[in-house]
Amino acid sequence: MTIGTNLAAQSSANDLTRTSTALTKSLAKLSSGSRIVNAYDDAGGLAISMRFDSKIERANAAKDNVSNAQSFSNTQDGYLKRVAKTLNRMSELVMLSLDGTKGDGDRTLYNNEFTQLKSYITDLANKEFNSVSLFSASTVESVIDSEGTSFVMSGINLGATSTTYNAVTQGSSNISTTGAATTALSASQLPPPPLKT
Repeated sequence: MTIGTNLAAQSSANDLTRTSTALTKSLAKLSSGSRIVNAYDDAGGLAISMRFDSKIERANAAKDNVSNAQSFSNTQDGYLKRVAKTLNRMSELVMLSLDGTKGDGDRTLYNNEFTQLKSYITDLANKEFNSVSLFSASTVESVIDSEGTSFVMSGINLGATSTTYNAVTQGSSNISTTGAATTALSASQLPPPPLKT
């Protein structure tokens, strides 16, 4: 028994499928009263769809930028709170060193801790977030929406050019004597560091 193929029937079936699809599209256009029912019916519609997709992607990227800027700011805030506690402890050590009832041995211990705390603040000035300095005079700019609007965060300087921190970490070199502690006390009475709100 031989089974043959009916190419003419297959060709007719394919034509019928294409015709049915075209008829369905035409009826959809007639029933909607619009020439364009789907974006793929028109090249302009496709362009509009692509523009919307592009805008959505830009908005998502801007959302990531805002999250990164918030994380940057939160990281700065955390470090600045540590700096404030460190400065408070340094002031306390200065006052303890000025106590006339303490001997040189006690002052040496206070001075050792004081020096370590100074080094801690100096090290914080070099901290980075994604290779961007957390504490420099430079501003940090971030694009926050799909239209390219930017937001600028002011720099918080903990470096050598910062008056407050330079005076505390460089000017007040030690508290091993009452005279040195007096100098450190005057440095510690400068305006407080800029805390983030």
